[in-house]
Amino acid sequence: MTFLAILISLGLAESPAPKIQKERQEIGPVYAAPLKYKGHMIFLASTGGLYESTFEQKNLKSLFRSKLPTVAQPVIYGDIVYFGDGLHDNTESNLYAYDLKKNKLVFSVSVSGHIEKAVKIVDEKIITGLGPAGVAAFDMKTGKTLWHTKEYNGKKLHVDSEPIIDGDKFYIGSIYEHKAIIALNVADGSVIWNVPLEKSPKMDLVLEKRKLVGLSTEAGLMEEKRDVPSDFFVVDKSGKLLIQKELRGANFFPQLIKKNAAFVSLMTGDVISIDLDSGKVTVIDQYPEPFIATTFTNGGANCAVSFMGRLACYKNGKSFLKKDLGEQVIGRISPDMAGKVYLPTRVGYYILKL
Repeated sequence: MTFLAILISLGLAESPAPKIQKERQEIGPVYAAPLKYKGHMIFLASTGGLYESTFEQKNLKSLFRSKLPTVAQPVIYGDIVYFGDGLHDNTESNLYAYDLKKNKLVFSVSVSGHIEKAVKIVDEKIITGLGPAGVAAFDMKTGKTLWHTKEYNGKKLHVDSEPIIDGDKFYIGSIYEHKAIIALNVADGSVIWNVPLEKSPKMDLVLEKRKLVGLSTEAGLMEEKRDVPSDFFVVDKSGKLLIQKELRGANFFPQLIKKNAAFVSLMTGDVISIDLDSGKVTVIDQYPEPFIATTFTNGGANCAVSFMGRLACYKNGKSFLKKDLGEQVIGRISPDMAGKVYLPTRVGYYILKL
């Protein structure tokens, strides 16, 4: 798929918009989930616009616009929202800190690579993957670079995953040239352990007790061939690979972990459950279209929304709720905020009331 086609699919290029409320049309495409801040909603459009609105997506206020398009998830720490920009082809991008209370930019720092996921704040450091430039830490007040890890054993790190903080260390996935799950020191970015994988761990990791859970694949986010396989893997916090099991499709988002099982929706349209101890796969359902979004919970049920906007919720592996929402959904679905779940679309958020 061409880069232009990818942009159209994400809503970053011109494409027909459905007849929906004016505020949603003003927002444009969104990929990241919104955040709650002092009775309002803060969110980042894929075009780079940082906005504030009510939870109903009304009274829209434009706060700031990044220099490049973005699919990164913003993070609020105190009154400051941190986020990066740049897409897969960008080798130079930017890291931002914006003060929501004072309504002004704290800093904008040019960085190598691109920032496609959420940054993490720990010990007054901003830790983030930089795509082809590896992983780095920046001072959370000034944006000054504190350390920068670019390679391991002579191989370049490519980090598009969200860092997972665990005390004085953190975990990342490196893809392409060096395919591995890596534990590093928060203090200086030095490598603690490295677990090689057969495929690139493009999915964000989930830390469940002592287990790091994820998917690795050579598929692309907007892959035309939807049955490119992935490996479901479980890595112990000590750096031991426990499970590596091939699946017939991929996904690029952290999935739900409940009752020692991963609830996984795939680009093949499969909805499955995987036991974290044995790796046993249980097929729950199957759809003709792909799932390219995060999963969420609703009334104790595990839920997924397909690319074509079909909502599917399951309890104990059985269908609990199915509904056609009539929206194209791709990206990070919000957790429950004020009794609502926000689904990212080409034109603002579709609000699902629980």
